[in-house]
Amino acid sequence: MRMTDRKRIAILAAAVDEFISSGFDGTSMDQIAASANVSKRTVYKHFASKEDLFAEIINDMVGRIESVPNFTYDSKRSLANQLEAIALEIVQAVSDPVFLSLSRVIVSRLIVAPAFSQFMSEQTARIDARLAAWLRLAQADRRVRIPQADVAAEQLMGLLLSYAFWPALLGIRKHSGEQPQQAYVKQCVKLFLNAYKQS
Repeated sequence: MRMTDRKRIAILAAAVDEFISSGFDGTSMDQIAASANVSKRTVYKHFASKEDLFAEIINDMVGRIESVPNFTYDSKRSLANQLEAIALEIVQAVSDPVFLSLSRVIVSRLIVAPAFSQFMSEQTARIDARLAAWLRLAQADRRVRIPQADVAAEQLMGLLLSYAFWPALLGIRKHSGEQPQQAYVKQCVKLFLNAYKQS
């Protein structure tokens, strides 16, 4: 890895730590540079502004979920098993403590900077699009009947996020949260596939 790439990674890691501990408004580029052990000039060489740096962190966060390896469709494997594997990896990714901490910073930023919501929507839509593409392959294989794959993908993501992400993010206690991840995912997938089973 080139030195410039290592510095970029160090800046991003330092920015995540600083945003989590001090929030977006409470974090300066000077703090990030000091935490990354680089000059402020180096930080600006990689990121034109704090907003650009923050946007890159969101892009990386979404990329973590988007790169779930089990998104590959396999016509020979059980649909339930495949979808359970995908859903479980998504649940584990969004319930990661670092992911949740940074998400709190992001949500607080969206409240005071609504214009940022468009960018956030575009990023999260990438995950829905990958899931929808998987569902279209299952439909083409005549294993499910899903007229609107985009809507179906959002429905499944809604079930998963309402269990693993939103309650933890907002500090809300729900009965579903008492269930082990694997058991909840299995129930969600069964419910989902029953709703879209091939008649």
